[in-house]
Amino acid sequence: MMEFSRFHNGLVWQVSSIFVPFSIAGFAVDFRNDNGDPQVLKLYFVAGGSIGVMLAWTILAEWHRWLWVHSMYSAACIEHVWGYRTAPPAKPALNNWEPPSLLGLQVRSFMGRDLGRLTRWCIAGLVIFAWVLRLAIADELR
Repeated sequence: MMEFSRFHNGLVWQVSSIFVPFSIAGFAVDFRNDNGDPQVLKLYFVAGGSIGVMLAWTILAEWHRWLWVHSMYSAACIEHVWGYRTAPPAKPALNNWEPPSLLGLQVRSFMGRDLGRLTRWCIAGLVIFAWVLRLAIADELR
């Protein structure tokens, strides 16, 4: 189970090393034509694509986390049946930010929160916020 969770965690971060730079690369583009006029349509297209990439990465990361959490839940059920746990495990919920444990080993957390999930949501939120801010600035330039 730990190898399975490491695999999924590594997969999410490997994909992020492609998706995150790709989604912020559009900030390097000026979005002006040769006359200096803003090309708002191109800006909206690139911003929409970048936000879409970040949302897709976040959804895929959450799906991989769900596989990991549900696998840990299944292992905890087996531990309960075998007598390693006295109480049956709580069913996992999507809004549970606490990382699961296996054989009593706790995953590193930040104030009881899954640090990887918190980091992914912050990265996605900051990139999306930056693009929304860039779109707001573009509307003021017109």
